[in-house]
Amino acid sequence: MTYPDRWRLDQLLTWEEKRITLAEAAAEALVAPSQEELTFTDLLPQPK
Repeated sequence: MTYPDRWRLDQLLTWEEKRITLAEAAAEALVAPSQEELTFTDLLPQPK
């Protein structure tokens, strides 16, 4: 991505919105697996 010497306000807002959206998606992807509660019995081997 190239960075112009001067940003128009609409360019800056669009770029910032895209950056925020990507950051939120990345944060949700990191948090989603840890939201599932694991109990002690889930860690034990499954019965045969």
